[in-house]
Amino acid sequence: MADWSTLLRDLRDREGLTRREVASRAAIAPATVKAYELGLRHPSRELLAAVLDALKADLLTRNQVLAGAGFVPDGRTHADRLENEWFTFEEAAAEIEQSPFPAHLGSETMDVVAANTAMQGVWGVDLRFDHRRPFELNLLSMLSAADVADRIENWDEATSIAVSVLKGHYGGDAAIQVEHNPYLAAAMQHFLEGEPAYVQRLLQIWAAVEPRKRKRRWAYPVTWLHPEAGRLSFHVQVNPADAVGSISFNDWIPIDEATWAGVRWLSANGSRGVRTYVARERHDAYLALAQ
Repeated sequence: MADWSTLLRDLRDREGLTRREVASRAAIAPATVKAYELGLRHPSRELLAAVLDALKADLLTRNQVLAGAGFVPDGRTHADRLENEWFTFEEAAAEIEQSPFPAHLGSETMDVVAANTAMQGVWGVDLRFDHRRPFELNLLSMLSAADVADRIENWDEATSIAVSVLKGHYGGDAAIQVEHNPYLAAAMQHFLEGEPAYVQRLLQIWAAVEPRKRKRRWAYPVTWLHPEAGRLSFHVQVNPADAVGSISFNDWIPIDEATWAGVRWLSANGSRGVRTYVARERHDAYLALAQ
């Protein structure tokens, strides 16, 4: 591996910067930059960090330079200087609208607060008009609704993952206890009023699965049986959209060509007139409840 001074020079070459430009950004003299690159002078940690900031060093190279110069890596990149790397609600809704695959935004309590046209096409709904009553857009309570549950071929597998994440996030059974989480408790009550067969299956799953340690990123598989597009297989990737975790991206990524073809067909035929659904009031109501 090249020494730290050579790595500095290579970084500057990649950025297409002169020593004078780097020096100006780092508030040091051009001769100092030259001395660092030639290994003629050893920098202080503060000045070396300033040069790395000026060069927009990637994390790996930054750590290599700092360690090579005898300093403990600081784990920073130029991205750390972003004003805010998280999404506002409006930005997140706009992000899924541009997605090439079905996607929705979910709250921490599993409410659907936005869904793009492709997502509504897969679900076979227009959320501007459908599922408007309380909890009808909560993923937990939807699992006992026949028009949803009957279409999930791997219902037990997907439900087990969702339950393990809920239990891990909220502390086991506290997830659905009124005194700890009144909103999810009400969503569970709505679920219990659904199809008895699904109610019984979820209760068995709830008792059996272990809580999953909470991570920022998790995923679950869904095999969806669409009456027109056929069998659609997705890897649903969940990633946080904002700093407090109250909104998450749920990206339904097709895992085979048949599913991609089905999504394209639904976008062209099954989602005509449907617009990206955005329910800001649902998100605001969740935030008010959380506070």
